[in-house]
Amino acid sequence: MIFVPMDGDGMRVDLLTAMCDRRPPKLIYTNPTFQNPSGVTMSMPRRQRLLELARSYRCLIVEDDPFSDLYFHQPPPASIKSLDTAGHVVYMKSFSKVLAPGCRIACVAAEGNILSRLIAAKSASDLGSPLLTQRAVLPFIERQYDEYAAKLRWALRVRQEAAARLLKQYAPAGVTWQLPEGGLNLWLQLPESPGIEELHALAEREGISFLPGDVCYAGDMPSRHIRICYSQLTQEGMERGLRQFLLLLGRHLCS
Repeated sequence: MIFVPMDGDGMRVDLLTAMCDRRPPKLIYTNPTFQNPSGVTMSMPRRQRLLELARSYRCLIVEDDPFSDLYFHQPPPASIKSLDTAGHVVYMKSFSKVLAPGCRIACVAAEGNILSRLIAAKSASDLGSPLLTQRAVLPFIERQYDEYAAKLRWALRVRQEAAARLLKQYAPAGVTWQLPEGGLNLWLQLPESPGIEELHALAEREGISFLPGDVCYAGDMPSRHIRICYSQLTQEGMERGLRQFLLLLGRHLCS
């Protein structure tokens, strides 16, 4: 597994091209819309170039899309799968992030032999997802999903704006972030040598949880980033926890 660097427009397809020249890929995985953990959305020109690259190398793109319905202002660019005319993209859509984490329902869009092999692999692994859960989720998707998703977008936007105000007020000097246009998380970059492992232990002792950035990279790659989630708790709990964490972070960076 080889990590491809990113910038504000998503995966660096120019760097990926050079990597593919050295080591032709079997599969390119991407989470192009409100990417986890960074929140970055891949631009439409990058999506088109990525698809062209997959065609050139005759490899697959796995497009993982759990967050595209959680936009705050304008809908994100069209999926890479919607541009695909030759079956190079396997599109995955999870409903767990929008409906309920416990529903564990997702879908896959693919064609031909790839789809047949995916169905066979799924059947061999667990004989298929529970039919009762699928029957419960299907009418909700058909009749209520759009209205529900609109309300959820509004609620998450309010949460993110509250988190942004707290960051602006309490974040220590040297801590930076970019507000994504959707999704569930914020991706913070800390100053040099912040001692994230020690910070994580201190936070856990105060009942605060965040995700150290190094677990989000392929291989043993050090990171100065942390991911915080503003969606899981009540808004009051989120604000109280984030304020407490930022004060703890300030003390840690000054120690």
